Amino acid sequence: RPYIRDGLFELCLRTIHLLKSRGEEALTPKLLFGSGAAASGFLVHWEGPRRGQSQLDLLPGLTSPTQAAADEFREWGDLRTLVRRVLQLLRQRYQYVVVDIGQDYNMPLHRAVLEEADEVLVTVPPNRAALLDTRAAMVGLRHLFGAALKKFKLVITAYDPHFGISEREIVQQLGLPRLITIPHDAVTAMQAVNNGVPFVLTDQDGPLGQAVLRLAAAYQP
Repeated sequence: RPYIRDGLFELCLRTIHLLKSRGEEALTPKLLFGSGAAASGFLVHWEGPRRGQSQLDLLPGLTSPTQAAADEFREWGDLRTLVRRVLQLLRQRYQYVVVDIGQDYNMPLHRAVLEEADEVLVTVPPNRAALLDTRAAMVGLRHLFGAALKKFKLVITAYDPHFGISEREIVQQLGLPRLITIPHDAVTAMQAVNNGVPFVLTDQDGPLGQAVLRLAAAYQP
């Protein structure tokens, strides 16, 4: 699929040395987005199942574990500067910028996103191990962000009350306001992964599609 490409990895390799010598302004809109009508720079457009209707552009992150071993990724301060600059440029072009990050908030790429984000959605399944891990992580996040932790909100994913953990317990354990609960539907979710089409498009009237639409409506009524 065309969506798997170098993206953020290649962007870091090409700009880290420029940041050292010229500062964050070295990452220009032309470098990030490309130039000309058809150019997309490091971003790739997602057409979706209906050509011409999608307004979604993607900046692929690291596509393999070995990429993080590159020398450029040892420069944590420069990486944080780079990510902040990327987000600044994206905000100037797009109405919404959504970033999917990993679990380690100490990684510079992730830390910069958390610092710059207007809102952070913490996704947690009704799994006892995941719940305990997230609760432990919240201790460090509260230390880092203090009052700014108010921008963190909870999204419970793949939920079924028969799993033995209630929504109320998850909220109490994490101390975060719940934004929405997305129900469990393994078949629909797996079909979306295997077919490459988000279930919000294939299950619009089903429980998963409706839940994601309600989530989106929190930001775009």
